[in-house]
Amino acid sequence: MAIDMENELLSIKTNKILIFMYFICFSTAIWISQFVCLSIARVTLNFGAREFIAEISGLPGNAEILAQKTIFYMLMFGVTFGLRTYFGKKVKEIITITLVVDYLIAFRIIILLNFNYNGVLLWVFTNSLAHLIKSRFSGLYIGGGVISYIITDKNLASMWMKNYNIADYISVYSKDEQSYFYLTYNILNIMTIIAFFACCLFIIMKKDETIKKTKDLYEQLSLANSNLIKVNKELECMVEENEKLAEIRERNRIAREIHDTMGHTLTGIIAGIDACIALAKDSPEILREQLKLISEVSRKGVEDIRASVSSLRPDTLERLNLNQTLYNLIENTRKVMGVEVEYYCNEEELKLDEDEENAIYRIVQECITNAIRHGMATKITVLLEKRQFEIYLKISDNGIGCTEIKEGFGARHMKERVEMLNGTVNFANKDGFVVEAVVPIRWGKEYD
Repeated sequence: MAIDMENELLSIKTNKILIFMYFICFSTAIWISQFVCLSIARVTLNFGAREFIAEISGLPGNAEILAQKTIFYMLMFGVTFGLRTYFGKKVKEIITITLVVDYLIAFRIIILLNFNYNGVLLWVFTNSLAHLIKSRFSGLYIGGGVISYIITDKNLASMWMKNYNIADYISVYSKDEQSYFYLTYNILNIMTIIAFFACCLFIIMKKDETIKKTKDLYEQLSLANSNLIKVNKELECMVEENEKLAEIRERNRIAREIHDTMGHTLTGIIAGIDACIALAKDSPEILREQLKLISEVSRKGVEDIRASVSSLRPDTLERLNLNQTLYNLIENTRKVMGVEVEYYCNEEELKLDEDEENAIYRIVQECITNAIRHGMATKITVLLEKRQFEIYLKISDNGIGCTEIKEGFGARHMKERVEMLNGTVNFANKDGFVVEAVVPIRWGKEYD
C-alpha cells in the first residue's frame, strides 16, 4: 500500500514535468508559426514581397492557416496526454494508441513548420519513456523516436527537400530586432532540450527508486518469510507438546475411569466374600445366594471395565437416565455389601450432557467405594438436587472418618472431573466423611 502511494506521487511529479515541457513545446511551435505569419504580413505591407521571395529558399503557403493548424495540432497533444493520464491505468491500450497518434501529430507539426522546430518529437519521446519503460515495446518506441529526431533536423532535411528557413524571416527586421528574435528562438529551443533532459533524468531516477523500493520490499518479504518459517517451527513444537499433553490427559482420564470402575467392583466383591466367610458354616443357603450376587457383581464389573476402556462411559448410562443408573448402583451396593444406602433426588427424569452424567456417576461410585473400604461405613446418604443454576451433590457416611484429609488417587480424580465442568468439590470430616460437589448447569445444553 505504501509503495502504491509513493508510485502515485512519483507519477504526479512526472506529469507535472511533462506538462511543463508541453507548454515549452507549445509556446515554441506557436511562436514560430505566428512569427512567420507576422513577418509575411510585414513584408507585404512594405511592398517588398518580390525581393523577399527572390532571396528566400521557400514559402510556407498560407501563413494564417499554418498558424491555425499548428495551434490545433498542439492542442491535440494536450488531449492525448489527458487520455493517458486519466484513463491509461484502467485501459492499457489507450497508452499505446495515444503515443502512436502523438508521433503522427509530431510529424505533421514538423512538416507545417518546415523542419524549423522538431522539439515536439522530444515531447513524444519523453512520454514514451515515462509510460513504456517497462513495456516490451519500449525499445521500439524509443528507438523510433531517436531516429525520427535525427532525420527531422532542419539542416539534414534541407538537403533533400526545399523548405523555408526561420532565419530568412528574421532578416526582414532591423539588427536590434533580429538579435531579439534570434535570442528568443534559441532560448525556446534550449529550454526544450533542457526540459527533455530534466524529464529523462527524473524518469530514470524514478525507475531507480522504484527498483530500490522493490528490492527493499523483497528483502522485507524474505525476512518475513524467514520469521514465518521460524514461527512455523515453533508452532510445530507447540503442537507436539500439546499432543503429548493431550496424550497424558487422556491417559489420566482412562486411569480415572478404570480406577473408579474396578475400585467399586472389587470393593463389592471383597465385602461379599467377607460375608460369605462369615456365613460359610451356619447358613449354606444364604451363602449360595450371596455367591450368586458376587458373581453378578463380578460380571457387571467386567462389563463396566470394558465400557471404560472402549467408550469410557458406563453402559447403564447409555440405556437409562442418570437417576435410574444411580438407583441401580445403590441397590447393587445394598444387596452385595450389606450397607444401608439412602438416595434422594428432586428430579425424576434427570438428564444432562454425557460428560456431566459420567462425572456425577463416577463421583457417587468413588464415594461409596471409599466409605465402605476406608471408612468402614454402615450407612451412606446420597443427595442429588437440580437447582436453578447448578447441580448439587452431597455424599455422607457414618464411617470412622479421618483425622487429616489427604487427597489420594480417587479424590484427585473427583476434583479433576468436577473442575473440567467448571464446578467445585469439597471434602469434610463431620461424623464420618462428607463430599460436596457443585456443577454449574449449562443453559441451552440440557437435553430432553
